Formats: sequence, structure tokens, C-alpha cells
Amino acid sequence: GLYGMGVPPNDSKWRDTVSFALQDMISNGTYEKIYQKWFGPKGIAPLPINARPRLPEDLFGDRNQFVWPR
Repeated sequence: GLYGMGVPPNDSKWRDTVSFALQDMISNGTYEKIYQKWFGPKGIAPLPINARPRLPEDLFGDRNQFVWPR
């Protein structure tokens, strides 16, 4: 699958560190092992629906009425 990872802008040292680490993980099979553990053979995360984080509407009711604090 395709995923993104945020790194500080204009920080090529950090970007390269992440890129090289991912390349190593892909080439030695670690990436595939982690992917299979968390997403399974069909790319579906094996987590129950109630494992998602609690959202504001869970705590405060209808999401259409929730106003984020500023």
C-alpha cells in the first residue's frame, strides 16, 4: 500500500534518514512482515470497529452540532 510520512520541510537529512530506513525495511523483508501483521493478506486491518479512537461526536453527541474549540 501507499502511505505518507510527514517530515519537517526543507530538512533533507531527516527525509533521507526516513527514506533510507524504509528502503532497508523493504529490501530485507521487514516492511512486508509489518504490513502483513497489521493489514493482513487482503490489506484489511484486522482491528475491531470499536478499536478506533474516540471522536468528539462520541463524547458530545451529534457531530453536526459539535463546535471545535478555538
